[in-house]
Amino acid sequence: RAMELPRPMRVVALLLLLAPVHLSASSVASFFRGMVNTVPTYRCTVLRTYPHSRSSFTQGLYYEDSGMLVESTGLYGGSRIRRVRILDGKVVHEERLPNGWFGEGVTVCKGRCIQLLWREGLAVVRDPKTFEVLRTYPLPRGLVEGWGLTHGDDGMLYASDGSAHVRVVDPVTMATTRTLTVTIGGVPLWPEQLNELQWVHGKIVANLWHQDRLVVFDPQSGRVECFVDMSNLMDERERKRLSPEEVLNGIAYDKLNDRLFVTGKCWLTLFQVGVDLGPELGRVGYGLKQKR
Repeated sequence: RAMELPRPMRVVALLLLLAPVHLSASSVASFFRGMVNTVPTYRCTVLRTYPHSRSSFTQGLYYEDSGMLVESTGLYGGSRIRRVRILDGKVVHEERLPNGWFGEGVTVCKGRCIQLLWREGLAVVRDPKTFEVLRTYPLPRGLVEGWGLTHGDDGMLYASDGSAHVRVVDPVTMATTRTLTVTIGGVPLWPEQLNELQWVHGKIVANLWHQDRLVVFDPQSGRVECFVDMSNLMDERERKRLSPEEVLNGIAYDKLNDRLFVTGKCWLTLFQVGVDLGPELGRVGYGLKQKR
């Protein structure tokens, strides 16, 4: 018996089938953009800024309780994993990746530092203090490439590959346990591409590749809750100094002190930001003293 698609998916499938004959690609994209506009967008507030290395092509960011960041950087021949002091941006410890490895998302979970690689088909498990490589695993089932990585309060890893799908992964076996599809109104998020991920207040906050905004979605249902406009982080003059690939990327959350950090690829600044996500999700990043 043929499987019947849910109604929203039938609409998407019909649009994609009709696109080559009756609809232009831009018309299909406009349909999805309209779906995106049904979700609220909030604006971030910059609370503080810190220096960030111009040489860091940031692909993954993780906050350590010691006031340090673990940062995974990309580019073949230039990828690194480093420990960075937030206050002054000083690199306290760094390990270079082999020239044929392109660093991507990173997190520390259950005593292991886990780093994804882009197109090498590998996840690298490291000692969380020394960054020594302990072993490598094939990318979890379903991941086409390695992009973003975070872990939740449930102890599971959440990994993205630039699609609307997030793989939920056992951090010990590195096996995919389920696939989460990020949706708006039941329709998979498209053409936005999920990149870096960060667990915040029981939700997942994600960068969207080549966009100055974040998306917030539920890690159980995949439903998009809202977007966060980050276009106020820098002015046009600063933005023109960046190449087209030096985009917003990298989210880290200090759960203990409720601090949210964001940066971009080769950006000179790490931003500490706050955002009011409405009555349902509340305020994020304003510090515990302001959360009353």
